[in-house]
Amino acid sequence: MPCDSVVDCLQTRPVDRRGRLVRIRGTLAEADPQKIDAALKLVFSLN
Repeated sequence: MPCDSVVDCLQTRPVDRRGRLVRIRGTLAEADPQKIDAALKLVFSLN
């Protein structure tokens, strides 16, 4: 059953890809990666 999720760019942490990410849990809309990138740049004061 599909459900909506959110990204909290203020709650970042490292994740072990091999141990924790074992399956795809969903998809992003085409514009979402750019929005996440912009939010992370703001949080970490990057250009």
